[in-house]
Amino acid sequence: MYLRDLLIYDELLVQCHNLPDADSIAAAFAVYSYYRAHGKKVGLVYSGDVKISRSNIRLMIEKLNIPLEYVDAGFKFPGLLITVGCMFGAGNVDKIDATDVAVIDNHSGYPPQLVSHSHIKSSFASCSSLVYQMLLSELSTNQRALVQSVISDPMVATALFYGVYMATNEFSDIVNSADSDIRDELDYDRDLFTSLQYSTLSVEELKIVGEALSDYRYDGKTGFAVVSVKTSDPSVLGFVADLMSRVNAVDCCVVYADLGIFYKLSIRSTTREIKPSELIEFLTVDIGEGGGKDRKAGGTIYKEPYLSRYSELEIQSYFLQKFSEFKLSCDCIDAQDYDFDKHRNKFSRYVKKSLILGFVKTEDLIEGDAELILRTYEGNVKVQASADIYIMIGVNGEVYPITKDTFDVSYKECNSENDFSYDYEPRVYNAATGQRKMLKPYIRSCRTMSRLAIWARELTKPTKLFPKIWDYENYMFGLAGDMLVARSDDRKDLYIVKRSIFDITYEHCRELDITSILRQVHPDPERDTIPKS
Repeated sequence: MYLRDLLIYDELLVQCHNLPDADSIAAAFAVYSYYRAHGKKVGLVYSGDVKISRSNIRLMIEKLNIPLEYVDAGFKFPGLLITVGCMFGAGNVDKIDATDVAVIDNHSGYPPQLVSHSHIKSSFASCSSLVYQMLLSELSTNQRALVQSVISDPMVATALFYGVYMATNEFSDIVNSADSDIRDELDYDRDLFTSLQYSTLSVEELKIVGEALSDYRYDGKTGFAVVSVKTSDPSVLGFVADLMSRVNAVDCCVVYADLGIFYKLSIRSTTREIKPSELIEFLTVDIGEGGGKDRKAGGTIYKEPYLSRYSELEIQSYFLQKFSEFKLSCDCIDAQDYDFDKHRNKFSRYVKKSLILGFVKTEDLIEGDAELILRTYEGNVKVQASADIYIMIGVNGEVYPITKDTFDVSYKECNSENDFSYDYEPRVYNAATGQRKMLKPYIRSCRTMSRLAIWARELTKPTKLFPKIWDYENYMFGLAGDMLVARSDDRKDLYIVKRSIFDITYEHCRELDITSILRQVHPDPERDTIPKS
């Protein structure tokens, strides 16, 4: 769903969830402003048993001139209702009786059948980021100037910036690069933001922090601590997590809050061996979601799937047990020292399917050699632009640089049409000037050369891989079920591919094909023979 799809309605009502936080209000305010700019009759409301009382939220509404109103349960509206940052019919949003309903939300789930329109992307850490990306997509329409006026409005820009700031624990619990776009691209009012930034912790919340720090669980063998905080504010969770990470005996900590239907998590680590982004994925697999980088991460565990799998464990015991599993049962592979022949019987041969992918020549983006920052939904990658470097766009929107020589062996440019639409559109920044370019206008089509073979095996446990072509400090990480892949022409060139992507990209190699495939990648006759499994 696009924002422009709802312009067919003349009367609209934008609703936040009950007792809304900064992110929900900011996202709803931006949606409200978009339709207000189009001349629509639009309102902005919230409901629930409790009215807003938190000082920083009240200050946000006042300083940014947000026309948010409270309505009682049973309110009726003769037009389109848009719930933003919440799911119509969910427990945290009172139902408003409306003619039609639309949902814009960054939480996982499916809207009820009563909803006419929906845009739900759970890969975003904040709804403000999701709405900002929706606004950017409107810049390609004939209403560009009008939409740009909404994005450039200092009240809207500051609201979105503050919403993401609060939802991501001061930009430290970033799940999707769209959160970074808010931080790097919006021209917000810095004075207004500063006044909001330093009104986060109230006297009541100071008491909550004190209670949390006086009651925690700690495992001296692993250096792991678990802290429960009675709050719904992610920034308070992050504040407690930062304090715990400064304790010399604590190598890693999980700080969480029980928010009814789910647990909200904030993670910190001070050791190279434990990356919070990987730990949050391990803790939430099949029962939640999360992400992060460097030394911080955040996420959510949903109670329904958690209780169906771990009903015998209370949540703190679950964290302690899973952390021990994560730390003690993780394989570590150094590609430089890996003896492929010793493990060859575990590998099977695969060939790449014939797929249409996208690629960009970096020389099309900028003249001469220059350093670019390639931003994908997973984070940033530095790329040295030159005639020898291409940027590949995979089947799920994953983006990565390769050399022209590798491209020429693995792909062939074609004229096939593809709209290359992804939840998050990759972009590049000139490292020197900060100038941004979206990749989409520069994407060319190519077809995979399906006769190229690889060797792959399924990982049976979490695995850290130090590839030979990467900085040794930065390893790849895979969960059980993901695939360890070795190139046929260089079996020291190992990498990990998520299973969902692997199944789309590769298929088993037929036995009769092996010799011809090996001849393609191994011209040396002595290496033409089929290795025995």
